Amino acid sequence: MANSASISDRANQGGGLSIARLSITGGITTLAVFIACWIGAQVFAFNPTHAFITLFTTAKVGSTTALLEGGAWSLVFGAFTVGLFGLIYNLTASIGRR
Repeated sequence: MANSASISDRANQGGGLSIARLSITGGITTLAVFIACWIGAQVFAFNPTHAFITLFTTAKVGSTTALLEGGAWSLVFGAFTVGLFGLIYNLTASIGRR
């Protein structure tokens, strides 16, 4: 199993993706989408399923609690998933160079 130093070295040598930068970007992007969905939930004429909001919170869809709790969890989820994507991308970078 590779240690974190060798993973970082491999990413820097091969022009790999920055895991920290991807995590931050993914977290902020997912939070922005969550906020846009929450704002959409405030418009009474616009009645989508709001499934994205309920993915991150059990609070009432249009509530401030849903915004705060769901926003925090969407930030964590986005950072984790996109960071994991970057890690796997960097680990498999040698496949495309053969």
